[in-house]
Amino acid sequence: MATLNPSNVINGNTIQASDVLQLFEAFGTGSQNITGLSLTGSITNANAATLAASASKITTAITGGSTHYLTFVEGSGTYMPKIASLLEYNATNNNLTVTASFATTASHALTSTATQVNNQSYDNGTNVVNGNFKFIAGKVTMTNGAATSSIFTVLLGKALGDNVWINAAYPTTFTPFTSSVTVDTTPGPPYTTNLSILKVNVSSSGQVLITGGPNDTGTVIFTGTYI
Repeated sequence: MATLNPSNVINGNTIQASDVLQLFEAFGTGSQNITGLSLTGSITNANAATLAASASKITTAITGGSTHYLTFVEGSGTYMPKIASLLEYNATNNNLTVTASFATTASHALTSTATQVNNQSYDNGTNVVNGNFKFIAGKVTMTNGAATSSIFTVLLGKALGDNVWINAAYPTTFTPFTSSVTVDTTPGPPYTTNLSILKVNVSSSGQVLITGGPNDTGTVIFTGTYI
């Protein structure tokens, strides 16, 4: 790199072309570079800055004003900077706002729009594979041992055990059917009660189907996952 030499630039001397040539080349379109240049004041506009080996200090920080955007280098090495429009910093209130569609690890999110849990393992009946799981839940009234939920359009065409899994249960307020089965209160198994075993299925139209005892009447709750 060239070093500017001002030794001949003094009163009474004749300024030669070589005294100013490096200035024109360094600040113009030449090939010279300047070593040890210190600028004071401000630079209001730079069309391009191709490489900065280090930036050691910013003496005046932005402490107020409107929203500011961070810049990143797209790729490794000497590439053009890219403005991160979804990463906003407001210096007035010191708030950093980030809009992200995917986070590998997040300890806290004030507002989340995630709709599924990605890459979870399940057994498809042949081997263990991965799928992206979503969740449903609800309650439905059972009358005479049969309950049909509203239509879940997300369950259309899905088959129980293949790409949808449903569990159903009686809440504590459920009144089971009356039978002649005697409840064994003797300590130790087995116990028998008059609660029916619930069976679940999914209709071709996307409804959760739950069946119990022939006289079961009351509310049944269900939860499910699907891919």
